[in-house]
Amino acid sequence: MAGDNLVEQILAAARTRGEQALQAAQADHNERYRTGLAELSRTVDDRREREHRQAEDRLRQRLSGARLEQNKQLVSLRRRLIDDLYRDAWEQVVSGDAYRAYLEGQLRRHAKPGDRLVVSQREADRFAGELRGLLAEHGVTLAEEQGRFRAGFIIERAPAEGVEGGGRQARLNCTLDQAFTQLQEETEIDAARLLFGSAPAGSG
Repeated sequence: MAGDNLVEQILAAARTRGEQALQAAQADHNERYRTGLAELSRTVDDRREREHRQAEDRLRQRLSGARLEQNKQLVSLRRRLIDDLYRDAWEQVVSGDAYRAYLEGQLRRHAKPGDRLVVSQREADRFAGELRGLLAEHGVTLAEEQGRFRAGFIIERAPAEGVEGGGRQARLNCTLDQAFTQLQEETEIDAARLLFGSAPAGSG
């Protein structure tokens, strides 16, 4: 996977989508706030001083509650935009040439002839079909076991011959899930700053 290019794509997508989504949310927030102030003004004009104070207090509480609810909605919107951003990035990675390049790179660096690959159930047909030639190039086959991850593979390697007691079967995690999760952890704060001008709520 071309990590640097993916980071650039994620940050570029963040710039283009964040401005529109956040401006729309902010406009709605401002409109609700102006409506609340107008209601407060009409109430003040219609009531005597004592009623005015009581109405003002009630409306302040209502506006405070509205601001709190709107802030919650903005936080939810920010989280949803970030999740959408990385979901789109994931789909781009697993559907394009970058994914095949990632698999080929992992096989070249880590696989040995005779290894077996544990792949996810959702990708079993893909590995047995369009990626079959890639596996043959590296002398690996598919294991019967299927994993719960989404993309990539786990290498199963039989113990070396002559090892006392038979040795233990080695397993090497080459799943894209692990690499992508690390990438998201490394870039999410920067992506959020581009989207909203601040880090996402709940980020480390």
